[in-house]
Amino acid sequence: MHELYCVNNIKKCSICEQSFDNNDEEDHQNYHLQHTCSKCEIFQKDLNNHQCFKCQYCSKYFQKGEVQNHQELCKLKETRCSFCEKMIQNKQLELHLPYCKEQKEKSQQSQKNSKNNQKIFENEERLCPYCDLDLMYDYEDEDEHLKICGSRTEICSFCNQRILIMNKQMHELNCFQSQFNYVQTKIEELNLQQVVIQQIQPTDEQLKEYLDQNDSDD
Repeated sequence: MHELYCVNNIKKCSICEQSFDNNDEEDHQNYHLQHTCSKCEIFQKDLNNHQCFKCQYCSKYFQKGEVQNHQELCKLKETRCSFCEKMIQNKQLELHLPYCKEQKEKSQQSQKNSKNNQKIFENEERLCPYCDLDLMYDYEDEDEHLKICGSRTEICSFCNQRILIMNKQMHELNCFQSQFNYVQTKIEELNLQQVVIQQIQPTDEQLKEYLDQNDSDD
């Protein structure tokens, strides 16, 4: 009878693997609620001594032994930029977002300036987005002016190449991203070289042993 009762009424918890009676299931679940971290949702018997750490890329919480491995993978994942809609690696997003936001605001302002609004006042201004020339008094040649003015070139702030003014904002955004990727790669290569140097550098004990051997040979 006892064995039959156990088979039908005793369950093993999938979280802590302890066994409990079906009649005590609610109490057991409440026990877990009191001992589960609200951030990383890990069950801890000693919750007061538990620490969890937030990933700097996705803001999720992990235990100390897991967060570093998670971040190494998470930084390589891509997130869609809310301004340019491009997929950007998480490790680059912190620098990409402010610059991209600034470029989008400039672009929106230029589009606003170049839009042919209905004339409300006789002295209404309609400015060229490239040179700020008032086009209100040269309406017939406005399209020609925009074509010629946008075809002028200016120097890119990052690569010093001459770029068509009409393409400059998008070019500088891509150029900034390319140079950031290059610098990031060089930093990672330098860190790897430092690790290799540390691995081949002899310890004090190895150096002492080498000197002792030379003394004995003499």
